[in-house]
Amino acid sequence: MVISKKQALKTVLLPGIIPRLRDFFGSGFHTLAYLIALVYNTVRILPNNHPYLQPEMVGKYSIRQVIAEASNHIKLDKKNIDQIVIFFSVITALVILIIQFLLLIIAMIIPKANAQMPTKVEEFFKTTNPEEDIAYRLLDLVFGFPEFFGSKEEVGTSMHKALHALFEFYSMGMIVVGAIIIIYFVVSIVGETAQSGTPFGQRFNKVWAPIRVILFFGLLIPISHGLNGGQHLTLISAKLGSSLATTGWTVFNNKIEESNETPTGKKEKNIAAPKPSDLQHVPAFMLLAKTCQEAYKAYVNTSFPESWQTENVIDAYAVYKNVEGGSTPYTAEKIDGQTFQDLTEKSKGTDIYIVFGVQDEDYSAHRGNVAPICGELVTHVTDVSEPGTAIIQTAYFDLIKNAWNGDRDIGKYAENFSKRVLNIKDYRDPEAPLPPDSYREEWIAYLKEYMGDKDSGKISEAIKAQIEQGDWQMPKEMKDYGWAGAGIWYNKIAQQNGAFVSAIRLTPFTGRYPRVMEMCKKRKEQEDEKPNVEERFECSFSAGSSSAGFALPGEREIALALNHVYVYWEGNPVSAEKRKTGNPLIDTINTVLGTDGLYAICENTDIHPLAQLSAVGKSMIDSSIRSLGLSGFAGVLSIFPSQFSASLEAASGFFGTIASVGLLVGFILFYVLPFMPFIYFFFAVGGWIKGIFEAMVAMPLWALAHLRIDGEGIPGDAAIGGWFLLFEIFIRPILIVFGLLAAITVFAAMVKVLNEIFYLVISNMLGNDAQSSTQCFKEPASGDPSTTAEGDTEALNESFRGPVDEFFFTILYTIIVYMIGTGCFKLIDTIPNNILRWINAEVPSFNDQAGDAAEGLMKYVTLGGSQFGSQLGSSLEKMGSGVKDSVQQFIQPK
Repeated sequence: MVISKKQALKTVLLPGIIPRLRDFFGSGFHTLAYLIALVYNTVRILPNNHPYLQPEMVGKYSIRQVIAEASNHIKLDKKNIDQIVIFFSVITALVILIIQFLLLIIAMIIPKANAQMPTKVEEFFKTTNPEEDIAYRLLDLVFGFPEFFGSKEEVGTSMHKALHALFEFYSMGMIVVGAIIIIYFVVSIVGETAQSGTPFGQRFNKVWAPIRVILFFGLLIPISHGLNGGQHLTLISAKLGSSLATTGWTVFNNKIEESNETPTGKKEKNIAAPKPSDLQHVPAFMLLAKTCQEAYKAYVNTSFPESWQTENVIDAYAVYKNVEGGSTPYTAEKIDGQTFQDLTEKSKGTDIYIVFGVQDEDYSAHRGNVAPICGELVTHVTDVSEPGTAIIQTAYFDLIKNAWNGDRDIGKYAENFSKRVLNIKDYRDPEAPLPPDSYREEWIAYLKEYMGDKDSGKISEAIKAQIEQGDWQMPKEMKDYGWAGAGIWYNKIAQQNGAFVSAIRLTPFTGRYPRVMEMCKKRKEQEDEKPNVEERFECSFSAGSSSAGFALPGEREIALALNHVYVYWEGNPVSAEKRKTGNPLIDTINTVLGTDGLYAICENTDIHPLAQLSAVGKSMIDSSIRSLGLSGFAGVLSIFPSQFSASLEAASGFFGTIASVGLLVGFILFYVLPFMPFIYFFFAVGGWIKGIFEAMVAMPLWALAHLRIDGEGIPGDAAIGGWFLLFEIFIRPILIVFGLLAAITVFAAMVKVLNEIFYLVISNMLGNDAQSSTQCFKEPASGDPSTTAEGDTEALNESFRGPVDEFFFTILYTIIVYMIGTGCFKLIDTIPNNILRWINAEVPSFNDQAGDAAEGLMKYVTLGGSQFGSQLGSSLEKMGSGVKDSVQQFIQPK
């Protein structure tokens, strides 16, 4: 036997998988083919001398060949009914055998079906709660067809009845037009018959033309409530399509809940960790308050009135508003034994004032009858329903309470400051040890460790709590909204991140300093036009006025002791946390625009982009609001004539401009961008409703399009487009849902890749070594040549340009991510608008022609924000000029 080259190559190179499979599946059916041949021989289909009946031929023919040979011998005659039954019975048995094999293979390959997956046809088109379903409610509100959609909206109103009457009138008018067209076709058919001699003429399609006429009347004749058959068909398509999309959206969410994740991935990817706020003002104030308490305690048994010796003890009180009413507008409770959670429940989420003073009925002019003898801290209460924000705000409250109770030697040093100054026998100790110079830096280090970051401290604890206890699952009421509410969930990202950022940034702030300090400050401002920061609470008054204004003896010495504390804290060298760059531009950027929030993007590269940008936007909004406050404060000061009036007026305009820019950018990032999935989605739902209304109006015209006597098929060439548009109404809802999921998924994927390559782009632009650069723009490590003596010039350039580049590249990064988002979210419209081309049905619907609503919104927001900012600045400038002129006229000597 000669082996060809092709056979040799096959043997050497090919594994022979297909021949082996053929032998494996074919070898076992040779006997079955012989058995079938014997069956056919029994009923005389195959003759006795047929080769397939010989035992030596077994394996040389297949089942298909036996059946083909039998079909050649059988005659379809009633006399051979037994042969026909057996012949087709064998074929049926073989088909059943093949189906069983296929089902076995499918059962082995396909995993066990999800119990929540629809198993019956009707379950694919079932809306569990039609009363709350948004799509059904919209359809009822627009069309008002009674007992069809079953939503909670009122149907059959006068508007709906009038609309139905108009639809009926329209349909009857089209029937008249249709009758004229039918008469025309009858005349044409008669004429063509007479001319050609062919019955009904040569164009008349004897099969489809009569069916089209029947269909025309079926589509056009009003059936109920003035709606014709075609309009009923449209509403049925809309209802089935909406139900299909709702079922699909429910299946999607059920699968998400099974995985214990969110529609945007793992829970930890949805919370961005902003940088902790500077808290060193809290221990600074608490050292003042404790010193104030110790000083007053020292005087209680010496020169203070008897009432102070028995009842009026200075303590810390939590004062909150009686939201639900009461005998007094405010309630005051000592903070010892209180938790922040208890206080927020009592205050119903309103601000809580931590007042250090004396509670007495005589102090009714003060909140909660507590006189702030030793000052007051104010804590803003944000959304405590979020577990993470509750932990952050509790951390601030506990910091205050622990400091009041003497944490980290505050009580000891407060007493020593008092002993150094107060002239009380057996109490004064000029040598009492004061805190070391490093005490402030130790507090700063402790606060940094206490609050931590995303990996440690209270911030880490808050993030974990938010992940584990936050409301991440789709609530039942949102599921009841159906597919049309699918875009709502993504606003939760902005909600949770906004609350989290607010909780971190809204640190407790000083409402009032101790009473004697406020008195000194007021007198100092009267005597000195612009005192130093370190001297504004100094009580060195002019002769004859040293004790004026103090209510109790000894308060002057208390004021001196408190000023000593204030100068100690403010006079120490500025810490690394507060170090300025020396560049006015950079200092302004860091202070006014809230760049910490921008730079936090680099430290949250694994977080979902919507969470990133919403956190940045919230940071910029908070900073811009502070800038507005600075602008107003500088504007008020500028109206008083002084050598600084011009500078203050310029500063007011500058801060106002910065605030308007920051507000615009922050508004877009925090409010608009996380809102965009909902914006695009809701407008897509609205476009679907408008398309249905278009179809309702077009149904009579579409019915007329069926009046054709030529062409093949029921619709013919003229009406085929209407069937595709009807199918588009049915399929569009679930395509919109797919568009939403595609937009979110593609957006997250593109930003994740951008995070990984952005530092390379920056490195190429700046000419830096990519290996030593990071996307977070970190400063060179110690030992870098630029920090050595030989690199002083380079280090100087880096210190000047580095933060500037960092800021503007981070702004550029934010803009790029925003542009990616707007491009991706358009998929919500693009997918349903263009997907029908896959079935060669490029029939444009009404929604295809609609403009980009979200893009228009962004344009109007930008233009409106710019105009608002410029008008606000102009108004403030004019108001300031007017007030300034009035003040000058008032104080001008006559």
